[in-house]
Amino acid sequence: MMLLTACLVSCAACSASTSTTPALPVGWKTVTHRGVDIDVPRSWTVEPWHANCGVAIPTVFIGPQGRTVLYCPAHNPGGAEVILGALPLLGGKAPIMETINGLKARVTAAQAVFHGSLGATITSIYVTLPTKETTIFVMVGNSARAPGGAPGRAMQIVETIHSVRT
Repeated sequence: MMLLTACLVSCAACSASTSTTPALPVGWKTVTHRGVDIDVPRSWTVEPWHANCGVAIPTVFIGPQGRTVLYCPAHNPGGAEVILGALPLLGGKAPIMETINGLKARVTAAQAVFHGSLGATITSIYVTLPTKETTIFVMVGNSARAPGGAPGRAMQIVETIHSVRT
């Protein structure tokens, strides 16, 4: 379990969508938090956020509700993870300003390659929505070998972020 490389990747696809309410992908469900909807595969678990350093099954966490410090040494992530209400990413590369389905967003994306039992590239994307006062963290493997993973899945999830449907 070793981090081999990490790099900033462009989130140009985020601004490609001009619709303010994207169609719900077939077989997906919508999860809502603080006036924001995000769509994920229907089989993913949704639960309140709790301190953890990775999940075994794809999970959407709601929270944390306050300032939280969580240190996880480089580890081999298990399943895909989305945290709605994540604390903003501190340090690292400057975010790219984007518009995602009509919402102004600061987006920071990175990829890390892990070897070991998972042996996959993991895409992590932080999306901060200043007008909604929330941050969304998406971490998904780029391979179906990782639970919930698939090529381009992290970006596919990010592209579903939108204001609550009315």
